[in-house]
Amino acid sequence: MNSSINLKFYEQQYLEDLDKIQLTEEHLWFTSTPGEVIKTLQDPNRRMVLILNENVCVGYFVLHEKDGALDIGFDDRALLIRALAVNALEQGKGFAYQGMSMLPEFVKAHYPYIDKIVLIVNSKNVPAQRLYKKVGFVEHSSRIHETHGVQFIYRYDL
Repeated sequence: MNSSINLKFYEQQYLEDLDKIQLTEEHLWFTSTPGEVIKTLQDPNRRMVLILNENVCVGYFVLHEKDGALDIGFDDRALLIRALAVNALEQGKGFAYQGMSMLPEFVKAHYPYIDKIVLIVNSKNVPAQRLYKKVGFVEHSSRIHETHGVQFIYRYDL
């Protein structure tokens, strides 16, 4: 593990870093841009988390509590991950893996009442499925059928 990687809640000072993040067309099929994510932060149940490498933002995701997990059949002790993305220029360096590996401890520190982390991943997004399984997420039996196709649900029990 690279010790220069850490997770931090979004702060305005990282807006310039987020503006520099590039996503491919394929990424945009599966996730949201930083600007789109920031607009959703008006919801008090959503918090953007940054993946930092030497204090530079290389990726991000959203932690959505309460109605996020409730909408896919979990209780309010579950926390939903949304919109994981890593800058296309930084792909293949292990930042997503390291960020997701650090997530359980981050959640325990900031959400002590949460007992599971859940996420939805598109059935066509095989690299993301591999990543989630590699860090310990387990595929749930439920499926969601949406405009972008079948979505798998994964969970990580804390």
